Order: sequence, then C-alpha cells, then structure tokens
Amino acid sequence: YSLGDPARLQESTEEIVSWLSGRRLLGPDVRVLDFGCGIGRLADRLAPEVGMVLAADVSRDMAALARARCARHRNVAVHV
Repeated sequence: YSLGDPARLQESTEEIVSWLSGRRLLGPDVRVLDFGCGIGRLADRLAPEVGMVLAADVSRDMAALARARCARHRNVAVHV
C-alpha cells in the first residue's frame, strides 16, 4: 500500500483511524486486536484512542520491532 513511502504509510494509518473513529469504534472501553501487526504502526497510533491493543505477528522480528515502537504505551501488548 505504501510502496516504501513513509508519508503514504502515515496517510494510510490515519485513514484507518479516521474510518474507525467515524463509526464510533474507538474509545477508552474498546479493546483492539491488531493481527499481523508488523512493525506496530497501527497499534502505536491506536493506543491513545482505546483502552487496550493486543498486537500479534507470526514473525519474531516484526513483533520485536512493534514491541519497541509501542514501548511507551502501557495499554499495548505485543505477542508472537
């Protein structure tokens, strides 16, 4: 989707968050499963908008990157 373009990747992330927000699917009582989280870009962006994010990826390397990216959020758990 982003073809390696960081600006386009940021736009797509914001598009997803906007879509979820517009449908009232975000909030402090919401729990999100980010399955196939990759580097954790969506988990990182959703963390301030929801109560809990469970991010998971089959790749240990990707999960490690997501874990590092989301380390500042107490409401994000990353699993392989």
